[in-house]
Amino acid sequence: MILRPTLPYLVPVPAAAVAVMLGLISQPALAAVAASAAACALVRAAIESIRVEALRDRADGWIVSHAGGQPSDEVVLARMCELTDPRTRATLAASYRVIAEWSDQAGWNRTYSNRRRLRPQRRELQRLARELGDLSRPVTPRGVALAHRLITGAGSPLHDPRRADELPAVVRQTIAALAGPSGSDPGGPRE
Repeated sequence: MILRPTLPYLVPVPAAAVAVMLGLISQPALAAVAASAAACALVRAAIESIRVEALRDRADGWIVSHAGGQPSDEVVLARMCELTDPRTRATLAASYRVIAEWSDQAGWNRTYSNRRRLRPQRRELQRLARELGDLSRPVTPRGVALAHRLITGAGSPLHDPRRADELPAVVRQTIAALAGPSGSDPGGPRE
């Protein structure tokens, strides 16, 4: 998705290579064309990456709380599929496991200023990791979006020491949202 828009910027490279083989341009000219095309393609890939991330964030906002303008149905449905994809869930679960495990390690303090405030929430963070990682149980896109925002948002209670007191409630709400509106799975309690 991100690489497709870069392809037109790379079209001149094969044409320049053919022109070098036919003796129409020099090898330094080919190098200049290749470098220019690569630079343009990298810039376009960066722009596309930012655009896609903004679309995801907007879709997440809509999925979580219907905030802002509604993105197209296609964007929302694609994001819902992406959020509930086993790879996304497994990646988020692994990230929460690492945070829970590292909250007890002394050396982590230098790289993660909120470590001491996370330590009491270790069990809840591990539970959130288990809920996300249990691929035998379905989850709601809203719950995964909340988990994603909690871990990626710089101002979330997970990262902002000034909001650390909100973390227990936010983690519990995220776990409940994974199961759906009723907060429980029809197949039984989630533990």
